Amino acid sequence: MSADAVREIEVEGFTSISQATVRLGAVNVFIGANGAGKSNLSRSSNSWERLSRAIWACTSD
Repeated sequence: MSADAVREIEVEGFTSISQATVRLGAVNVFIGANGAGKSNLSRSSNSWERLSRAIWACTSD
């Protein structure tokens, strides 16, 4: 894993996730029952990526 890789994500109050901390490795697989929050965990990281790109676009010339 590279030095600048994301190693952990923490989600709080996002859709059905009241609180979750997930340690990440080089490859990650989320397995669980329907309705367990796998997709919401993925959406939370996608939301963070979109937000950070928008901020970067506003601050770079």
